[in-house]
Amino acid sequence: MTELDTSARPLPPPSPADERDQDVLRALWRCFRRAAQGRAGARCFLFPCHFVGDDGDITLTVINSVEQYLAEIIKPLFRGYRQLGVASGRIRDLQVRFLSPRLRHATILWDVLDGHGAVLFSHEAAYALALGASDWRICAIAYHEMREIKALLASMPSR
Repeated sequence: MTELDTSARPLPPPSPADERDQDVLRALWRCFRRAAQGRAGARCFLFPCHFVGDDGDITLTVINSVEQYLAEIIKPLFRGYRQLGVASGRIRDLQVRFLSPRLRHATILWDVLDGHGAVLFSHEAAYALALGASDWRICAIAYHEMREIKALLASMPSR
């Protein structure tokens, strides 16, 4: 994946009830853009951060550093992206739920696009965010994106 499509869909405008969650949305957007550029920063996460994935098996990975995140989560993900010809991604739907003054739950429906802008697949991911000393940080992610990637790769003719 070479970029996150920020021009096709900017952050959705807040409804009056969701005005307080704009900082949450900005924090997520900053993290996604950095991850797409391969430079996720420590400010994105509250470590240890839990990743629960369904790639055919349920996996729980506890991430303790940015370096571990890049090696164990992003590297395999981007390897699959390259094999599929993924060029970008966009947010089709995003919802933030208030859990407490310092906790939020965000659910995002992602479209993963090829170089022509066609949707290769869509997937949903859930993010738990906690308000740290000064900003929102991801403390857990549940996703099934690798399952979608594996299924698409398995359906492709051998190269």
